[in-house]
Amino acid sequence: MKPNKNKGLRRILGAAGVGALGIALLSPVAPANAADVEEGSFSGGVRNYGAFAGVGLADNMVNVRANIAESTVVADSGGLADYKGTGTGEYAVPATIADDDTARAYSRAAPVGAGAVGLNLNPTSAEANSTTESPSDEADQDFGNLEIPTLGTLEALTGKAQTDWSEGTLTSGGTVANAESTTGDLDLITGLGDVPGLPSDLDTLFPVGEANLGLSTSDVSLNSDGAACDSGLGVESTATWRFADVNLFNGEIGVSWGGETDAAPQGKMIARANGAADGAEVEISSLPNMSVKVGDADLVIEPGGKIELDQILEDGGLGDLSDLVSGEITYGGPTNIEEAADGTHASATMGGLQADLQLLSVPVVAPDGLGSMELGFERADVFADISEGGINCSDDGDDASSDDSASADDNGADNASSDDNGADNASSDDSASADDNGADNASSDDSASADDNGADNASSDDSASSDDSASADDNGADNASSDDSASADDSASSDDSASADDNGNANVAAGSAANGSDNGAGNLPRTGSDATSPMLGAGAILLAAGAGAVYFARRRAAK
Repeated sequence: MKPNKNKGLRRILGAAGVGALGIALLSPVAPANAADVEEGSFSGGVRNYGAFAGVGLADNMVNVRANIAESTVVADSGGLADYKGTGTGEYAVPATIADDDTARAYSRAAPVGAGAVGLNLNPTSAEANSTTESPSDEADQDFGNLEIPTLGTLEALTGKAQTDWSEGTLTSGGTVANAESTTGDLDLITGLGDVPGLPSDLDTLFPVGEANLGLSTSDVSLNSDGAACDSGLGVESTATWRFADVNLFNGEIGVSWGGETDAAPQGKMIARANGAADGAEVEISSLPNMSVKVGDADLVIEPGGKIELDQILEDGGLGDLSDLVSGEITYGGPTNIEEAADGTHASATMGGLQADLQLLSVPVVAPDGLGSMELGFERADVFADISEGGINCSDDGDDASSDDSASADDNGADNASSDDNGADNASSDDSASADDNGADNASSDDSASADDNGADNASSDDSASSDDSASADDNGADNASSDDSASADDSASSDDSASADDNGNANVAAGSAANGSDNGAGNLPRTGSDATSPMLGAGAILLAAGAGAVYFARRRAAK
């Protein structure tokens, strides 16, 4: 009876399927296309606010405050779980992003900053975030005009946000997170709302502040400036802003920056850290003086200075206003500057104009004072943190040490103490030299040194002789056996380790075999393409075996 050809074809296809399945099972699973920092760690962040304002009236009749024209960015190779708070000094990363273990970078541009108090608003923002699995994101939004009850009105608002956690940026440098906020005309604290019993002349104070803010930016990036190695990168966090002229108390007080001869429309603050010694620094652009004009009086305030409002009003002939409001005006300037000597941390804060004001007392309504107002223009925080040595810097050799590591010599071999030609030595007391052809002799209480041919000897307090010898393989590979294994006492390392590199060194570990292969390479785990080749070979053998079985089955059926 003739064999069924179709059935034979099915058998061949089945055998091929078995072989393919074997290859699939034995081959390593390809990892997800994810990018992350492999050597070292870093983080950086910027919070930048064009303005801020707050009003608190007695008995909380009114209690509102918010940051205005916000651009905030943060990046951290360890994740964003620590950045989701909304309190003072927090970055307000949304919980859905912060709780994602793969999240690495976040950027936000918003007309009203996160964490605002007392506002019945649904905040809108341009947001971007990157993870190790989704590396790039961006957003661009035109917010138009916005009215914030009590706190003010904003015109011509736009925001941009961008993040990038791609392999190219992490290895070659570039922007990791960036945000931009552009604000036109701004009126701050336009009134106190419907509070009964307020004197009518209080209206002369509003709006308390007016300005045209312009562009502010926040950026975290990686670059190679001053890096600890050729392939290394450091982190840099940058805030920029525009020094905006400000009018206070419905234009009665004018504030400008730099005077007529030293106009400084733009400011910049940078925190840098590269992980090298003296590699952390804070850079701040030259700051102008703050000029305050009241009537015919001109006052100058330097960074870090302040002036009492009563003095301003009195010098400017506006004593009547002092019956309504008191307080002080401050030019914050740079503060909280930190620069770690080891190059791992830098941070700073910058403050522009800030007015802390107390309102008059009102009989019956507020005999102890009506309340307080706070407003300011420009506030920024920057920080940069990195592991010592920066990122993307590592030793070339493998380190299998316990207490002391083994350094590599000119020929790439790893030694506890190295000879000129790369032989490995793990000595204890006196050394016993090897024969001319690379065979090693290790006696009791004597350590074994290697000869000119690069063979290695491993001994400790107990010799590798007696029942156990330490001989070299054909090409200088190392054998240190005590009943074929090098135990904790009979090993090539006591407190010193002999790490293996690519040029054929010993692989010696307590409690494990210390046998080198014929070409002198140590017994290291196979990874990557080294692991793929033998697995594909095994799959091919399965395929051949299946085909052979089908062939003999058909021969038998044909007979």
